[in-house]
Amino acid sequence: MGFFKEKNILLLENVDEINDKVDSLFENFVKKIFVAYNIKEAIDIFSNKKIDLIVSQTHLKNESGIDFIEIIRKNNNEIPIIVFSKYCDTRQLLSLITLNISGYLTKPIEFDEVEKIFKTYEKKVSIVNLKNGLKYNKKLKELIIEDKTYKLNKKEILFFEMLCKNKEEVITKELLKKIVYEEKNMSNSAINNFILRIRKRFGKDLIYTISNVGYRLKK
Repeated sequence: MGFFKEKNILLLENVDEINDKVDSLFENFVKKIFVAYNIKEAIDIFSNKKIDLIVSQTHLKNESGIDFIEIIRKNNNEIPIIVFSKYCDTRQLLSLITLNISGYLTKPIEFDEVEKIFKTYEKKVSIVNLKNGLKYNKKLKELIIEDKTYKLNKKEILFFEMLCKNKEEVITKELLKKIVYEEKNMSNSAINNFILRIRKRFGKDLIYTISNVGYRLKK
């Protein structure tokens, strides 16, 4: 669970439920918990703090946690959101699915349930689908091609992590020099040799050259 030890959680829960504090369950997993007791507080925290995961109760005092999730999803469809409630409401759950939630829990929340959701999400975000079956495991720093796993050296790791951030864009030689070699004066021949080694190891059609511009993944 080391992945979440570096993450910050925004927790929106009902202030009246003092005897059933959810934050005590999550504090074992994460770096820091920011607790909000209403939508205004939650939005303020989300706007001003680095938040990696949202955990929201559905029924608040005079408010709905779903309204908060809808506000977040208008501008951010990527951040993971776990929802919890006193009881399972099928109609409510169906509406939440459209909001791209990562998990739904009913109270009392069990430690094993939280761990299961965290592990599932950790695995999901660790694997980046590049193109045509090519995958990169950010956690293990491995390349996966047709279910075959390749261990990577330092420069290969930097290169594929750069591709993960720029999947649809051309990687210029200048950017490659800066990110992979960490210096601007690297010769073009050294860059060409690096790309040649990548092609020899992982397949000649993995990356193609755009003349006088740079490189990109095959389509």
